[in-house]
This record gives sequence, C-alpha cells and structure tokens, in this order.
Amino acid sequence: KILVAAVQSPHTTTAMADDRLDGVYLNLAQQAGSIEPLLDSFFGFLLRKTDFYTGIADEKEAEKMVMKYFSKYSKQGKKKREDEAEKNRLADEERKRRAAEKRKKEEEEFNRRQGELKSQPKIEEVVDEEPKITEVVDEPMPAADEADKPAEDKKR
Repeated sequence: KILVAAVQSPHTTTAMADDRLDGVYLNLAQQAGSIEPLLDSFFGFLLRKTDFYTGIADEKEAEKMVMKYFSKYSKQGKKKREDEAEKNRLADEERKRRAAEKRKKEEEEFNRRQGELKSQPKIEEVVDEEPKITEVVDEPMPAADEADKPAEDKKR
C-alpha cells in the first residue's frame, strides 16, 4: 500500500470527500496557474511525501493506477461534453424555432396590413381640367395703344 502522510484513507472517493477537497484543489490550481504545473506539483508531492515511486516493485503498477483514475474521470468528462453539446444543440434548435415563428408572425402582420391598405380607399388629389371658355365675346379687343389711353380719350 502507498502511504500518504496528509491523508488517512487514500481510497475515499465519496462525493462528500471530493467536494470537501475542492477548495484545496482550487487554491492549488490557482497558485499553479494551469493544469500542467498543477500535475507537475502533484506528482512532485507524491515523490517527496509518499512512497508512490519508491514503495512499488513495478513502475507499470503505478502507471496503471494513474491511468485507472485518469480513464474514470476522462469517461465522465466525455459524457459531460456530450451532454453539454446536446444541451447546446437543443437550445440552438429552440432559438431557431422561435426566430422562425417570430419571422412568420411579422410576415403575416405585414401582409395583413398590406391587405388593409389595398382595401382602403386611396386619397388622391383631384385636379380640375383647365376651365373651358363657353362665352364668346363679340367685341373686338382694343389695340394695345388704345388700352393705355385714359377712358375719356376713348370716348372722343
């Protein structure tokens, strides 16, 4: 068995234990900055504080143990990714369906208004044709120079 100085039961895998350590792991991950330094730090911890590397007869057993838990969580991660992808796909379909419904309603409303406008009487400006002259005046029009003379001169 591998001895771990800080943990009494290394096989505790209940959700409560995982949740209990999440704060510690989150703090470590934030300090490490990314996954690779976090893993490097963890395996360094196993070297310095446990017999993970020194207490085993076969390195393949240690690698097998690491891969066992990697595979376990990798499968869960894959399922979570697939579930998220399906959730996103369904949400996209719903958004598209709502957008199509909205577009259809807007088109129906537009067509309804267009129909109303066509059925309403149109307001048009009525322009009278030029007035027709129906009276004929028999008197000749005065010449231009006679029109300028005062009325008294015309009588003479």
